[in-house]
Amino acid sequence: MLSQATTYDPPFPLAHPPALPAPCSTAHPPTRRPKTTDPQLPHPSTPPYLPPAPQLDTSIKAAYNKGKYSLDVTADAASRLTVNGSLAEVAQGLKVGGSAVLPDPSSAKIWAEYVQGSLAAKTTVGLTASPAVEVAVATAVQGLLVGAELGYDTGKSTVTKYNIALGRCRKLLLGSSKGTG
Repeated sequence: MLSQATTYDPPFPLAHPPALPAPCSTAHPPTRRPKTTDPQLPHPSTPPYLPPAPQLDTSIKAAYNKGKYSLDVTADAASRLTVNGSLAEVAQGLKVGGSAVLPDPSSAKIWAEYVQGSLAAKTTVGLTASPAVEVAVATAVQGLLVGAELGYDTGKSTVTKYNIALGRCRKLLLGSSKGTG
């Protein structure tokens, strides 16, 4: 609690300080706040800070799931239609699918995912004239985790990314080392 003898200086000057009545005997010119270009301080003409209004999600979503089949469709306010579909258990542990954002045909891609025991692998291929291909593989054997990832651009004939990860897994402790290129 502040006593009458204590003064409080706010961390920044008020945008619109309250007007004080002028003393009867003398007239004082109004005190002006110095101009500043510091972006951290509010501009003298702005009202006190108010948080931004929440954004309203105007997208429409539909989903269909039946057994091995899954389809999700989303239409957003920017006139884009996002379609994701998958088919599980094509073979034991194999799931395939595809996705696209319409009207952009270059966003279309297909993928295959294989999970069996302690082995997991996923491949993604873009559906363009010169597709990008990504492959990721991970396995765990007796607490040792090993994973690798590779991306390749067929149009430029270049490796776009590669990662290798090693880790040791114990009960309540996970340590890892990761190399990136």
